[in-house]
Amino acid sequence: MSISRRDREKEVRREEMIAAAEKLCSIKGINSFTMDDVARLSEFSKATIYKYFDSKEEILSEINKKAIRKLEQIITENIKPEMNGYEKVKAFGSAYFEFALKYEQYHEFVSIYEADKYKITGEDSLNNLYVLDSMMIKTIEEGISDGTLRGDIKPEVLSKSIWAMTTGLLQMLRLRGDSIRESYGIELSDFYREFYSTIKLGICSK
Repeated sequence: MSISRRDREKEVRREEMIAAAEKLCSIKGINSFTMDDVARLSEFSKATIYKYFDSKEEILSEINKKAIRKLEQIITENIKPEMNGYEKVKAFGSAYFEFALKYEQYHEFVSIYEADKYKITGEDSLNNLYVLDSMMIKTIEEGISDGTLRGDIKPEVLSKSIWAMTTGLLQMLRLRGDSIRESYGIELSDFYREFYSTIKLGICSK
């Protein structure tokens, strides 16, 4: 079924509004921009914007969904069929690090969502996060089945624990990474290597 010209134009306008909000996040910060700012930058009236979005939080939710989809894409590209279960778990982590470095603003949105700072609870956003969690759980189950991960591990618990620890590490590096590098000569690659060496000791079968 083809999309009408009117619907295409509506979708273009909607994406332009979201793009303006993304730019404002970079310029003014997530807390500081307003719907008036979005209207000015996108060159739509405020009334028009409210026909597409009920609130600033709804626009932020849309940006968050884009961030999650980008992370899912990177994870899918990093995981190879020939990898064993543990290697896929590590590839998950590598993808998250890559995402945080290449798409810093999107990573911030993922962090905000997990912290529930804006009470972003859109059903689509929740579904996207559920998909990522399900992918990790399936990967852990593969590791248990192929013997690379301990058999007594609870996949649901380990999945959320890895997400939490990785998010915490990346937030610390985002806030203090430069000072840590200058003071101690520690690079991001050092953190990543030591982090997953430690994880490996705890989750891999002997």
